[in-house]
Amino acid sequence: MLLFLIVVMGCAALRGNVLRRDMVAWGVAVLVEDPASAREVVEDVALAVEREFVGPLDLEKWRIAKRRAREEALEAPEASLEIASRLLEATGDRYTRLVAPEVASQLLLKYARGEEASTGVVLGEESPRVVAGPSPLSVGDRIVEVDGTPVTRSDDAAQLLRAGAPGTRVAVGLAGGRTVSIERTAVREVEVTEQRSGSVAVRVRDFSLLTPELLEAAIGGAERASLDLRANGGGAFEGGLEAAALFVRRGTPLATVVEGPNGVRRTLRVADRDGPFARLPLFLLVDAGTASAAEVFAGALQSAGRATLVGTSRTYGKARVQRVVDIPGGGLLLVSRARYEVGGIDLTGRGLTPDLEISAPSR
Repeated sequence: MLLFLIVVMGCAALRGNVLRRDMVAWGVAVLVEDPASAREVVEDVALAVEREFVGPLDLEKWRIAKRRAREEALEAPEASLEIASRLLEATGDRYTRLVAPEVASQLLLKYARGEEASTGVVLGEESPRVVAGPSPLSVGDRIVEVDGTPVTRSDDAAQLLRAGAPGTRVAVGLAGGRTVSIERTAVREVEVTEQRSGSVAVRVRDFSLLTPELLEAAIGGAERASLDLRANGGGAFEGGLEAAALFVRRGTPLATVVEGPNGVRRTLRVADRDGPFARLPLFLLVDAGTASAAEVFAGALQSAGRATLVGTSRTYGKARVQRVVDIPGGGLLLVSRARYEVGGIDLTGRGLTPDLEISAPSR
């Protein structure tokens, strides 16, 4: 197996079940036909978890689940990936999961670029449910299929919606049998939305390795700034931390990363100089869709006393980093191998509380 590290999106759409029986439409009977190969898939998945998972892992529960998975793989080799996905449920971590091949390539390419194709659709937290977007979609529409591929997780739906060049169209199947066609358009990761009287408002849709450079250019010589992180599902943690370093002084602790089964801890600090905006008055707009790298970015600045968080609710609450392992057929195994803490607090399951809570606008 090819083993490498990638930081994956932790968007609010990640809530929901681990890969379920009705999701495994990978043609696994073709990929894995004999019991020995099927057991190898299960063993590879188990080994990756035992080497990488940040835990805590219930060892007795895991031992029983692994034994059952081995037995099932010998009895039903054509269902090896489904069996492996059930094994992952024993970790108790909804972010440790399998990703289908049609989604995997988009996941791997996502974070090196600052512009991507988008339908403008924002997916909800519990299921592939549209909460905002252009016509012909309506608030509350539930996505069940993208370009003929069934989806039950909204992060998978989001990746498939983006899997095409700007100007191409995507067929979106909705609950109830209706199908609509949406054109993909180019959207920018960082965009100035308003600029006047020394103030700048910037929309940050995602975090990649390009974000710090884009953000520095967007703010320029402004005297004060507000960054809109609403519905920002995260992205690359490195990009989020480097972006936070723009706004703090030398030596400021940004976050603590806890890694691997032994829980090794490292505090990440700004290294050698003050950030260019270390004294810039800063407001961050957040909501329940602010997640993952966006939460670490916001939490680091809130903890350092460098930004005021303004929002209608707590942020989503996900600060996990996944190790990515190739599996047969082009799919991926994501294993939570690290977590980020801000101000000594693990954000997963907690989120950030705004300093200034405001009411949601009436529709």
